Amino acid sequence: MSDSKTPLLGNGSSSAAVAADDSINVGIASANSKNALGTINGCYVPCLLNIMGIVLFLRLSWAVGQAGILLSLAILCIATLQAVITVLSLSALVTNGVMSTGGSYFMISRCLGPEFGGAIGLLFYCAYAMGVAFYTIGFATTVQTTFFPDTDEPLWMIRGIGSAGLLFVLGISLTGAEFFAKFNVGFFAIQFGAIAVGMVSFWVPHYFDSYDTVTGDKFRARADFPKHLDNNTMSHFTKSDSCDGQVCQFHDIFAILFPMVTGIMEGANLSGDLANPAKSIPVGTLWALVTAFVIYTALIVTMGGSFTRYNLKTDQNLFQNATLGSSYIVVTGIIISSISSALGSLFGGSRVLQAMARDDLMPILSPFKFGTAHGDEPRVAVLFTWAVAQGCVMIGDIDVVAPIETSFFCLSYACCNLACFILSAMEAPNFRPKFKYYSWPVALVGAILNLGIMVYLSWMYALISVCCMAALFTYLSHYGPVTEWGDITNELIFHQVRKYLLRLEQTGATPTKFWKPNLLVLVDNCDTGMLAFCNSLKKGGLLVVAQVIVGSLDNYHRVADSLRRYWADFIKQAKLKAFVHATCADEARAAYRVLISASGLGGLSINTVVLPFFEIAGLTTDRTQAELERSNRLQYTDLEQKLQRQFADDDDVGMDSCNLPVVSVKEYCGIITDALLMSKNVIVGRNFSSGERGKKGRLYTHTSAKANVDVWIWGDWEFRPAQGRAGWAPSVNMHASDSDGPVPLQSMSDVRSSVVMDPSNPMCLEGIVSLLVQFGYLFSRSRLGPGGLRHNRKLHRLRFIHVLDTDSNDMEASATRIRELCDEARIEIETEDIKVISPSTLRDLVPAFAEWCQGANKPCISAMPAGLQAQTLNAVVKLNSSNTCQVFLPLIEPPPEGAPLTQCEAYVQTLAELTKELPPCALVADGEKTSVISTDI
Repeated sequence: MSDSKTPLLGNGSSSAAVAADDSINVGIASANSKNALGTINGCYVPCLLNIMGIVLFLRLSWAVGQAGILLSLAILCIATLQAVITVLSLSALVTNGVMSTGGSYFMISRCLGPEFGGAIGLLFYCAYAMGVAFYTIGFATTVQTTFFPDTDEPLWMIRGIGSAGLLFVLGISLTGAEFFAKFNVGFFAIQFGAIAVGMVSFWVPHYFDSYDTVTGDKFRARADFPKHLDNNTMSHFTKSDSCDGQVCQFHDIFAILFPMVTGIMEGANLSGDLANPAKSIPVGTLWALVTAFVIYTALIVTMGGSFTRYNLKTDQNLFQNATLGSSYIVVTGIIISSISSALGSLFGGSRVLQAMARDDLMPILSPFKFGTAHGDEPRVAVLFTWAVAQGCVMIGDIDVVAPIETSFFCLSYACCNLACFILSAMEAPNFRPKFKYYSWPVALVGAILNLGIMVYLSWMYALISVCCMAALFTYLSHYGPVTEWGDITNELIFHQVRKYLLRLEQTGATPTKFWKPNLLVLVDNCDTGMLAFCNSLKKGGLLVVAQVIVGSLDNYHRVADSLRRYWADFIKQAKLKAFVHATCADEARAAYRVLISASGLGGLSINTVVLPFFEIAGLTTDRTQAELERSNRLQYTDLEQKLQRQFADDDDVGMDSCNLPVVSVKEYCGIITDALLMSKNVIVGRNFSSGERGKKGRLYTHTSAKANVDVWIWGDWEFRPAQGRAGWAPSVNMHASDSDGPVPLQSMSDVRSSVVMDPSNPMCLEGIVSLLVQFGYLFSRSRLGPGGLRHNRKLHRLRFIHVLDTDSNDMEASATRIRELCDEARIEIETEDIKVISPSTLRDLVPAFAEWCQGANKPCISAMPAGLQAQTLNAVVKLNSSNTCQVFLPLIEPPPEGAPLTQCEAYVQTLAELTKELPPCALVADGEKTSVISTDI
């Protein structure tokens, strides 16, 4: 069936693509032909046969005796109103596109998504499978009490007769929908002939033998219409076995009569067998409801006017006993009603099961997706449904499950109304049904009415039904298929996201106490270690992976689209919660400027740019644009292959050096400068190496099993109390250098003027030190090791290490300042995790430093040449990093705009010397003009 996957909303793929998709999901030859049933035999007759079911023959007269004519008509009106509203919503949905097999499941899944649709579809299928058994047991019970009333083993007799009847139903079902439709026409004539004979008999005054259903006592009764209308107009509730031996209430009567309108989906379930479902389902179902309402109304009034209240209450076989001629006329009608309802449930349930199997909802359902070459009959699904029903028949007593079945139907009808309400109320552009007699207020009333009736009938069974639906919804949310149906879930998410993004935009900047890293990661290769680091650092923030392809849009737009898809697949497999950008540009720096300034949306904006270190070794530091494009063309092809095979074999996820596609180191330094000018924090990552997979496929850094997360501070930073409160302003002095050499390391550790905070306001910690502290704390919240159960793995250990500038600095005062900072930031830290290092202790560690100190009055790191600073600090970091997972360091201020190439090369070489052979390093610079740690409650 070529249209089995065509969505109701939108048309996002070509017909060729849809056809290809269909051939995969159907799993049968593309030459399969479908049945072409009309409105009468494909929708009107099946619906009416199910609605005018066994309740009419066996329970209606008793209900009229208890509730009276008016309350019985009121119940009929409420049930019919609920059914009509549902059919109006159903009609709107089926006329909004191409309807395929699966009935209510197909509609709900294409509108509310596979989670809702699958949950409802499975419950709907269970209701139909149990319905087959109910109707079969009803047939068997009628045959046993009529023809074999004196049997010694009535239960086994019912089981035997039920099994024989079920085999008959199976035989008809296996022949196909066309034969079923022809058989139904015959059933329709017999059943309505029996109803007509019975109604005419009630109008003719006559005496007949009546029986008390409970005691079996025989008494003489008379049909005398309309003599008893006045006496039976109002209700007269008495005790009854049907009400658990208690005095019946309106609730009990409503629960017994309500199932008479639960057959409205019979036509929709045969949607794949209809020649024109969009026409047949609305017309056939509505006319079936109108016909049923007229007949039920006539029967309620006729029964209330023809018989005494005692006769109505005691003889539940009154329809059969009061019929003129032979009671077997009505017995035949009851048998036909039971068999036709069982047939409808078997046909409908098996087609719902087939549709779910073709959508790959669960692997266990895959055998049921196959259909025959002619008519696409779901014979495997039919046989399975028959087996389930046969098991229920052999159990014999499944009355306890009957209210759950009704609740399942109510949930299905409620979701149908809900789908119509959402699509209409949200004014989805492609929701344009040909059926115009619907509105979102009416659909909303229908959804509420169905849910209200479900709870009113039995709150306990309603709760069980909702719990079953919630369990299935949760399972399908985690393990269900990824679809492209364009369901309403996407529309709802879009609507809510847009709403809250606008609200974020209106409220302005994010409050300091809710600050979190929103990361833009600039990549040009599969740097899995750095991606794992960013995923651990963001802690609920935004993560955007961005790739720039240097070259003209005409030549590279397909490469960008391809890489975007491969990155998206990789991110999903690696369990990264990230978005992907891939774009083409003639110049890399211009593209990165756009990405840095435009990434995010509204209030959800980027505040931190993460980029890989520029590895000069093996590269020409000043490449031409043509050389760059030739290099990139080979690299992008290689990257696509890497992204596809990353998770194919072992736990080690490979990585190559990740240089951004810039023509020179000068352009690389310019990107850092641009990010800081745009008030973005910057992280330069180095030494991340390959990532590792955890037990659940999540990506971790290769050092994640090590315990320590180290935050390094060097130079001086201040703490000044203000009227009893601490005012913090540790930061970076981003001044430029006039020389061609690199900016000394000390320039990244000087402090801005301390800001004395107003003691009446909450205190905020800002600057490079507070940013380093925040990043270190957030990363330390990740757990040790790349896998295992979370509650069995310890958190990383956060350490603060301060390298003093001179020996004259007070080591104890520095440790105290760090401890006070941690206290204000509410970070728990042990005393041994705060370490202060004096320069004099470094003489034995770095011989060049000791030699330099011989000519100086005193050791002073800030007075040393930049290269020696980097060498000395690298040695002390390396010495203290034997069990370190991650290192956070202040980033040296980049060369100013227009600095010569030699200064940029020296800058990068200094960074390389500083981070040489260290654990994964994050070099941090603060460009954001806001606090990142708050003491506000």
